[in-house]
Amino acid sequence: MITELTALNEAQQRQVQKQIQLHTRCVEPFIFNPIELGDGVSLDNVIVYPGVLWPMSSRRLAAFLYSNRASLRGKTVIDMGCGCGLQGITAGLSGAERVILSDLTQEAYHNALDNVKRHKLTAKCEVRRGDLFEFIPETADVIVFAQPYFAGKPDPALPFTFGMLDEGELIHRFLDQARSHVEERIIMCHLDLAGDTNNPRVHAPKYGYKVVEHSRESLTTGEQQGVFSVQELILE
Repeated sequence: MITELTALNEAQQRQVQKQIQLHTRCVEPFIFNPIELGDGVSLDNVIVYPGVLWPMSSRRLAAFLYSNRASLRGKTVIDMGCGCGLQGITAGLSGAERVILSDLTQEAYHNALDNVKRHKLTAKCEVRRGDLFEFIPETADVIVFAQPYFAGKPDPALPFTFGMLDEGELIHRFLDQARSHVEERIIMCHLDLAGDTNNPRVHAPKYGYKVVEHSRESLTTGEQQGVFSVQELILE
């Protein structure tokens, strides 16, 4: 169990510890509950591997992508920190012409590969493993990044924590590097409960992005609870 959560307040620690406990119980791949995208459409064949962060509030980010699918048609999309691949798969099913999914961990890489095959998207989706844009020289129209929310140091023994915790360095590297890899916009999200360490709304303007907030809602059930928002970043 992770013990280095001293940067978090009591409410944040409770939520993170609950999520860690849920994830450590996952010792076999399992099919996640159907993920509602909107208009009666759902993804019901998403598999999650041990060591990979579950789709939690990121399900709402996928729903946002689907509800704005017209803006993805014919586009090149990067799903950064893809985890099981939910955002990239949603983009692919929403009409994106090409999708690059990338994650740091081996577990997420293999998980995303599996889900791309399950959803018959191998012709348009490519999965890579690397640190941010390490193996992504391309420029995309849209970058989607469901970044870690909570301030803390991830534990390599628990790979899913790389999608959950960061001490604040990752978001700054991403915002800096993404400037040379995006043509139109970046789509991120945040949970207010987590504070501002990894909040795009706070940090993106420092790197020349205009931030437009969408889909602000209160999540009262599920693994992640609190006020959730989708944030669209556009270079000024």
